[in-house]
Amino acid sequence: MKLSIIGLGNLGGALARRFLEVGVARSDLQVISRGSPKSKQICNEIDVVPCHSLDCSESDVIVLAVKPQDVFGVGSELAGRLPESAVLLSIMAGVSCDALRSIFRHPVVARAMPNLGVVSGESATSYFIPPDSLGQKDELENVLRMCGPIFRVEDESLLEVSTAVAGSGPAYVCWLAEQLQLVAERNGFNSEQARAMVLQTLRGTLAYLEGSGEEFGCLIQKVSSPNGTTARAFSVLGERDATNALVQAIDAARIRAAELAIPSKD
Repeated sequence: MKLSIIGLGNLGGALARRFLEVGVARSDLQVISRGSPKSKQICNEIDVVPCHSLDCSESDVIVLAVKPQDVFGVGSELAGRLPESAVLLSIMAGVSCDALRSIFRHPVVARAMPNLGVVSGESATSYFIPPDSLGQKDELENVLRMCGPIFRVEDESLLEVSTAVAGSGPAYVCWLAEQLQLVAERNGFNSEQARAMVLQTLRGTLAYLEGSGEEFGCLIQKVSSPNGTTARAFSVLGERDATNALVQAIDAARIRAAELAIPSKD
């Protein structure tokens, strides 16, 4: 299988690294970049020679990892020139499968929403493939599984939810972790100790949840002894309506993902 990645930003670069780590041959991986300093650095780090021309004539799967506003420029160069059976896989927010078909004049399209867990093969990747592209479903899934567990959705609009929950999710987790570290440091831990303690807390919590199969709420109940420290913390969160604020924040991200939708050009 020959893969092409168009665009070497944070996610495109992470995908290139991951594909090579799981055994994709360099001869089967084409990275297409306009030669920005960042993309040059990534290519040097992974020992890949970038291609500066948009030629995907030998590709089986073409991953679109450019910014949504750049899709028309890329499409104008590739429209009608992709191999008939190749899968055009977009990891961009806001560009629907119908828009992809219109812009690229290509019938076999799909969309996926990976996150930066790609780097370690632990991305939570939701994907949508239109019914008339299902002939390439197995090939598509083989590529996405290199990045971690995959979740197929049959309603394309659920990718907006995935963008807000899983795509942005690492930032929410790191925000909470940062607050935990700051509290530890303010109360006497040095930064190295505080960071290590928070990381281990996250690691241990994840291991417990995966091993027990329990719902998140069950763990909260087990940690929250009546009138204890955790219960006191949650009482403050309740007084501040923190749950509602967080839900509204994540829903705002979902709404923003929908707002980014780019109409197709006929």
